[in-house]
Amino acid sequence: MMLYEFTFRSLSPFTSKIESYTIFGALCWGYKNFFGEKELLILLEHFNSDPPFLISSCILKHNGNRYFPCPQIEDEFPEPKDKEEYKKQKEIKKRINYIREDIFIEFLEGKIRSKKKLGDRIKEFEKSEQYNTPEIKHILMLHNAINRLTWTTVGGTLYNVSSYFYPEFSIFICLLNETFPLDKLKVVFNIISFGGNKSIGYGRVKLINVERVKKFEEYLNPSSTGPIQKFYTLSPTFPDSSFDYDNSYYQLSTFCGKVENFYERLTAPILKRRVLYLQPGSVLTIKDNYQKKFYGGLIEVLSSSSLTNSSKKIKIYQYGYAFPFYIKTYGG
Repeated sequence: MMLYEFTFRSLSPFTSKIESYTIFGALCWGYKNFFGEKELLILLEHFNSDPPFLISSCILKHNGNRYFPCPQIEDEFPEPKDKEEYKKQKEIKKRINYIREDIFIEFLEGKIRSKKKLGDRIKEFEKSEQYNTPEIKHILMLHNAINRLTWTTVGGTLYNVSSYFYPEFSIFICLLNETFPLDKLKVVFNIISFGGNKSIGYGRVKLINVERVKKFEEYLNPSSTGPIQKFYTLSPTFPDSSFDYDNSYYQLSTFCGKVENFYERLTAPILKRRVLYLQPGSVLTIKDNYQKKFYGGLIEVLSSSSLTNSSKKIKIYQYGYAFPFYIKTYGG
């Protein structure tokens, strides 16, 4: 397995947080527009059975450092002695959204196993050096409603659009099939935008760098991490029968996406079926003898006749593969 990092600069806000399924959807449209529908269907067929690569959610970047979503781990805080200590514990729990790369590696090495230890390590870094965690800023932007017949504003009719502003960010691509042509992904990522409201300028990015990241490749291999297999997922994943939920730490979320219609309107229905995700940062233990090459999957969330050709069946898929970094568990 080979790990590549694609680094982007944001050129506009986004209508939602950029998750692996957002990236996969944009990638599919770019793939279709650049290489043709036949090539896209071949790619989707591979993803249904044996994905050639996995896509992560966003890693924030600041001053040359990577910042990863905070892992879901045991709190392990002692009973607070007073109100002041309670406030400090609450602050640690609330403010740790992303952790810097060096602390993340300590976590993967099995040296950090609780939220308290994580907070203590961050405090140590803050004392010895400047430790500035980048943030995703979220605001509501006011827009005028537009009359599409006259192309004028509708008097007095305003609405809010949720807007997310990202610093420089990157995603990881893990090549499970090392013969897959990486240049195809480079081409597509140079022409696509992420998320909704593309027609009014949202979701624009510029690909500024692609490089192999060997330092994290050892954590893609479960055989080197110890007798108990558990991993941190860097992307939302669908529930999997291989997961030992009683010995895992995770957060759940539901998602109901809309069918992309910026490039063309595929179907009359515009809403996909609602799906359940385990969020990025979840730490998942694998049941004994349930180890696999990949976890999660690609599921069909809409099947409908084509809007322009009723005899043609359109299938829409939702991405939900885990992006696993295996945690060293020597000694239990």
